[in-house]
Amino acid sequence: QGLVPVSNPSQSSRNHDVTPSSGPDRRVFLQSAALLSTTLLMPTTPALAMTEFQKVLLPVVRISNELADIKTLVREKSNWSKALALLQDAKYEKANFKKAFNQVGDNFAGNAGADGGTPKNEQTVAYMARNEILTRTEDLRAELEYLIKNEDDTADLYKYADSAATAMERYLGLLPLAEIDQARLALR
Repeated sequence: QGLVPVSNPSQSSRNHDVTPSSGPDRRVFLQSAALLSTTLLMPTTPALAMTEFQKVLLPVVRISNELADIKTLVREKSNWSKALALLQDAKYEKANFKKAFNQVGDNFAGNAGADGGTPKNEQTVAYMARNEILTRTEDLRAELEYLIKNEDDTADLYKYADSAATAMERYLGLLPLAEIDQARLALR
């Protein structure tokens, strides 16, 4: 069989070898080629078959990602307007916020309590955590609005940003990690 020649347009009289015909070099080449072709043919974002729970989880994970970003943004005064714009999005309005978190709580713990019955323990804990995140987020937004208009000490701003992000981490800690990871992957 031999080697497969490839012509170089700049040196048309000279052929370049592409694949060795046998031996360990051929094996290495074939393994490398297989890996490269798999990598090149693999989509950058795999198609996700999301569960209903993961779909419901998306808005909450989006809020989690934003709170982490806001925690960083508030450290620089030049980023305060950007952080405030994120917090002024409709998803942070109390009714929308509660709805997104309630859907997660209801789907995670089952529908007990959703129809007026007694909520399960997991739901109660999730609702309490949701309320803490909501309170910390409202405090953070109010502090940002105040500081943008008035020069003042930023200690409370940092405290609110940290506590909102920490409360969100605690909330997500109640949920299955694999589900959160899938939702985060879908948001990329």
